[in-house]
Amino acid sequence: MRLHRQLVSIAGLAFVIVLALAACHRRPAQPTFKAAVQQALQQNGLGSVTVDEDVSHNTITLGGKTQNEQDKDRAYTIAGTAAPARVIVNQISVEPAGEAHRARQIESDVDAAIRKNFKAVLLANRLERQHIQYSVKNGVLTLSGTVDSPQLKDDAQQAASSTPNVQQVVNELKVRP
Repeated sequence: MRLHRQLVSIAGLAFVIVLALAACHRRPAQPTFKAAVQQALQQNGLGSVTVDEDVSHNTITLGGKTQNEQDKDRAYTIAGTAAPARVIVNQISVEPAGEAHRARQIESDVDAAIRKNFKAVLLANRLERQHIQYSVKNGVLTLSGTVDSPQLKDDAQQAASSTPNVQQVVNELKVRP
């Protein structure tokens, strides 16, 4: 009986030590910037701009709409100042007053053209055998998937940047080990 109590006590002590060690080895939480970006945009009259944060990809994505290109650019600058440690992805739609439907249609057509052009660019640069997926929204071309080497990741970035009408490239490609 005494041996049993001692074993239970030792097991309990071991459990407490393991918990303490686990608490000490926790990764510090990464700071988030979403609220700061939202507040800065609000203070500058750009409250219609939406903000999403992806800590794992180190990005702040701006969405929603503005009435002109200047406000879109201003939102990008404000977000960059409020979240200097994040990559700002500017997917804001420019929709002038009274022309919102037409503007959305044009953006959709441009995004479709970017997709087709980038497919051709991948073929021209012999990158079609890599596992590159891509999406386009409001002129932002996002690359994901895997490639065989760091050089191929850079080549894909360069190819994407040279694709007509691409305003920004977000490169989330991973290099296969």
